[in-house]
Amino acid sequence: MRAGNGKQGIKLEWPYGHIMSHFSKDELSFVKELPEHVDIECPVCLNILTDPHQVSCCGRNFCGYCIERIKASNGACPICKQVEYRFFPDKKCLRIINGLQVHCTNKSKGCEWRVELRSLSIHLNHGKREGECLYEEVQCQHVLCSKKEGRCYLKNHEQNECPQRPYQCQFCKVEGAYFFITEDHSTNCSSYPVPCPNTCTSSHMSRQRLNSHIAVHCPLQPVNCAFSWAGCNEKPLRKDMEAHTSDAKHMTLLAVACGQLKNENEEVLKEINEVKAENEKIKEENRVLREKITNDNKEMKEELSRRDTQILSIFNIATNSSKWLLPIDITITSGVVHFYTSKCGHHMSASLVKKDDLPTSIYTLFLAFHEGIFDSLKPKVLQIFGKYKDRAIPLIEDTEKTYDKMPYDVLDEVNNNNDTVPTGVIKRELGESLFIFTEDVHLFVK
Repeated sequence: MRAGNGKQGIKLEWPYGHIMSHFSKDELSFVKELPEHVDIECPVCLNILTDPHQVSCCGRNFCGYCIERIKASNGACPICKQVEYRFFPDKKCLRIINGLQVHCTNKSKGCEWRVELRSLSIHLNHGKREGECLYEEVQCQHVLCSKKEGRCYLKNHEQNECPQRPYQCQFCKVEGAYFFITEDHSTNCSSYPVPCPNTCTSSHMSRQRLNSHIAVHCPLQPVNCAFSWAGCNEKPLRKDMEAHTSDAKHMTLLAVACGQLKNENEEVLKEINEVKAENEKIKEENRVLREKITNDNKEMKEELSRRDTQILSIFNIATNSSKWLLPIDITITSGVVHFYTSKCGHHMSASLVKKDDLPTSIYTLFLAFHEGIFDSLKPKVLQIFGKYKDRAIPLIEDTEKTYDKMPYDVLDEVNNNNDTVPTGVIKRELGESLFIFTEDVHLFVK
């Protein structure tokens, strides 16, 4: 052991190779009364001096650990308040303390051991399962158990008393803590033996067999009469069923029930025949409907094929047609111009006619609808305008007569005599012009 010099701390090592537990004076029972001049308590921790060290200032003894801690923090002597002091081991004091005869701290529990104080810690071996003192309390080894028992009682507690000790259900072999198996598990264990609630001769059986026993086997279980379907509402015990059903009244019930069943059977047969007739009717309707659907499908396919052929033919004609499409320009010299309002549109013709009325000329535009190759497609009539002298003039009025199909050469006759215009030909006065040159009209759609 090394002594401190006021600046250097000490390493606490016990001269007898073990560490002595801290005890207070009140915890110990001394065999002989202590002399008054012997001071064995540390003024700091108030326990029995452990590794006693004496200070140079006032000569008092302290635990080696306590005085070293105070000195390391530059603290003054707890007794005389001297700042400058040294401390060193007091071997005499150590011999006196270690030689004191004490009773075991478990004397009140039955331990009769007494020996020098230095060996008390070894005797107790506090907190360890193994030790000399059989009355020192030790923590139970089972998880969740907070119980402490003396070493002499510990084995019995852990094996026979601890609620957390391992335990196995003797009926289903499930393992768990003792309190769980005996309390919670036992009320739900399917193999746990239970008595029949009817107190029959099968007094004990597994819980999982109980329902089957009551439903099928128990002779003391009240059951519905075998003729309950016939109107018997009594519930005899299972063992009395044969005697109960042999009663003559059951024959009467059986006869009445058979009569009712016969009537019900006739009603059911009647309903079955009605359903069969209705079913045959539905079958015939379905057959007719299937034939109609088949014929309709055939006609639809033929119509689609015809339409496909027609559309293909029209497409070929439209592709190879020599007629113009709007927009076009028409002059006096153009004559009658045939055109289509759009691809797959209406077939029309137009001509521009000038009537000289010196000093001006009057320009008139004639239009007519004709039979076209796309009429079966019912094309939409677009808004057609004529641009004359930077003015856009609407040419088509949406009337019934507007769409009359005129002869192919109707405008040829109008060009020869524009005073008489056939019904169905569209006539639009464009205006007068002072120019001696030929005017033109630009036809377009919106």
